[in-house]
Amino acid sequence: MKSVSNPFVARIALSALLTLLVGASAHAQFARVASSQELPTKSFSYPSLNNSGLVAFGMADAGQTSVVSGIYKATSPGSYTTVATKATAEFARPSSSMAFPQINDSGEVAFYCVRPDQRVGIYKATDSSAYTTIATSVLPDTFTPFYRPYIANNGDVAFKGFLGDNDIRSPRITGLYKGNGGALTTIADNSNDNFYTLGTSYGFNNNGQMAYNRAPSYAAFRSNGSTETLIANANQSPAPFQSIRSVSLNDSGLVAFSSLPLGVPQSYTGIYTATGAGTFSTVIQLDNSTFQTEEAIPININNNNAVAYWATTRASLGNANGIYLALSGQAPTRIIGRGDALFGSTVTGISNEFDLNDNNEIAFAYFLANGERGVARFSGAGTVAVPEPSTFALLAGALSIATVIVRRRKK
Repeated sequence: MKSVSNPFVARIALSALLTLLVGASAHAQFARVASSQELPTKSFSYPSLNNSGLVAFGMADAGQTSVVSGIYKATSPGSYTTVATKATAEFARPSSSMAFPQINDSGEVAFYCVRPDQRVGIYKATDSSAYTTIATSVLPDTFTPFYRPYIANNGDVAFKGFLGDNDIRSPRITGLYKGNGGALTTIADNSNDNFYTLGTSYGFNNNGQMAYNRAPSYAAFRSNGSTETLIANANQSPAPFQSIRSVSLNDSGLVAFSSLPLGVPQSYTGIYTATGAGTFSTVIQLDNSTFQTEEAIPININNNNAVAYWATTRASLGNANGIYLALSGQAPTRIIGRGDALFGSTVTGISNEFDLNDNNEIAFAYFLANGERGVARFSGAGTVAVPEPSTFALLAGALSIATVIVRRRKK
């Protein structure tokens, strides 16, 4: 009897080993979520995504991007769920405007709405059948105005608001608050004389903490409403920060923030992470020979400590705005930006409104040279599967057996 030819077996074993090593790596890919290909009269904005890849976004008539007519969620074109529109009872007035949808892992979406009677509010909904009011500009809240809401997985919604008369000459309290349809909890406000106002950048995590900056010093803090922790203080040694602008935080309380360095001229914009004052890690320092010097770089940090940010190259390099992703401990990678190929055309613009989830997926709004506009989802970063040691041992054994030369034997 003849033995089985071992080179064939060896190739099979080697192929299996290579499949485990590299075949499980997900290649970077882009998928349309909503597009003018399907809805040619619409434009899209404010994408936010959860950990299942479901994206919430605003939709408006083309050419009227500042007047969002509805909030929707989808995973792909044609799979839309309506969250809120001008056609629904609560917001059924032609001049209503909606903005800043934020989605959690349950599919609840928090959003901001300006109504035609100038009433403003923060709401949340899963679909268009019912809404929960978080806060409004009428009694008992009297907020004027509001800024972007964030929503946690337990349904709590956090936002920035001004309490008091809308007349800027009147004393007003600027604060960060959270609620779930009942009484609001104050996270931080300027009723203390130690600072003038809260900055425009803040974040909210699933443990009820918010990260934020405060003017005029623009130091960064984290608070749950009872304990405030200083994260980074501008203009104080040893931190090299001049002023801290954009902030974001994850569920462990790690805060990402952007800052210009101390001294003049500012040769770079830095992005850093920290859990408390005195210790920080550098994500990237964007040299101003390549990138425009900006304090308020939009940033997001997820629970893998990956940081996504939006930056623009200098005019001499084309003013190419784009989104970058720095996986934990790795150098940043450009994900998508002006001049890149996408969906058979070329990107002419990328909105600085984007979102990052815990799977290192990014939702973003895009504009293409062929006239297409839409919301897309990037996936595939840092998803290499590493085999267990026992799998390595099994394959190594199979490979060594397969490569043994079996001599022909006769019975």
